[in-house]
Amino acid sequence: MTAPSHPRSLLLGATKGIGFALAQRLLADKHRVTISGRSTASTDDALARLSKTHPDGHADALVLDLKNHEAAKRVLLDCGAVDHLVLCGSSDAAWGPFEGLTIETIRNALSMKLLGYLNAVQAVLPNLIEQGSITFVGGAASRAAMPGSVGIAAVNGALEAATRS
Repeated sequence: MTAPSHPRSLLLGATKGIGFALAQRLLADKHRVTISGRSTASTDDALARLSKTHPDGHADALVLDLKNHEAAKRVLLDCGAVDHLVLCGSSDAAWGPFEGLTIETIRNALSMKLLGYLNAVQAVLPNLIEQGSITFVGGAASRAAMPGSVGIAAVNGALEAATRS
């Protein structure tokens, strides 16, 4: 188990993909890592996989859905001190041909990624150490044309714009 002096990284949306890979890397660098996922099953599975590759690491999990803004805020307000917050949740909800996208599909993606990320940051800010960091993981779709990406490009583009203000 790592010493309490090691930095704590909170990775929202880290049960697979980029977030999970980052959790593995941070554990190797002796960070205390807290991952999140939308279900106990997904977080338990991810913690078991992390434990196999980093048996001496310190990892725990929060169950929260970034689309459920009030519930996510309650969980994150009580998460304790955070050195690094990384928001790496993803949603495939807004992928697909433009003619097939509905406003509801785009609204759901905005609710999770844009509004969910901003809500999470507001909730974690009181617990973020003075020299802490916040990292948003977005996608290339906001900067490069790809077939079927207009919806997710809009969502990632809005998130990218928010980080510049």
